[in-house]
Amino acid sequence: MRHGWIWKALLCLMLAAGPAHAAELRIVLLGASNENGKGVSPAEAYPAKLGEMLKAKGIVADISITARNGENSRSLLARADASVPDGTRLVLIGSVRANDHRSGISQAEHDANRRAIAETLAKRGIRSIAMMYRPLPPDGLQPDGIHLTPSGHAAVAARILPEVVAVLRGR
Repeated sequence: MRHGWIWKALLCLMLAAGPAHAAELRIVLLGASNENGKGVSPAEAYPAKLGEMLKAKGIVADISITARNGENSRSLLARADASVPDGTRLVLIGSVRANDHRSGISQAEHDANRRAIAETLAKRGIRSIAMMYRPLPPDGLQPDGIHLTPSGHAAVAARILPEVVAVLRGR
């Protein structure tokens, strides 16, 4: 094969471009116990489900979880900038309303904190999506009424998928 070296060179270029493309598509999850998959296996939690769904669409993204169980919107706001590395394309901001309620944080402050997180990230050129977990399937919550079941996690991932794809594809 006279031109075999051309194919080898092209293959090397494609392999070299793969990791750079994946690193470019970094997603960070800020939030609390649902982002950590409390009560379900890591493979059943929505971050893993979202990663699988993205991969099925040909999108390889590095998804990192910077969630802390029990976190409220005040503490999310306080650490949002430091918890999101440069080069992040998208941040999913978990719903911490139940933790805010237990912490005495009003709905108005909760909403203001989530807006401030989004504004902080936007100043760095990072898009964000505020997660909404409801509506859920009838079996979507664990008996505590707060944490998602495997079917709840799958429903959240499926619902957020189109918006995540749009952001990652630059729309």
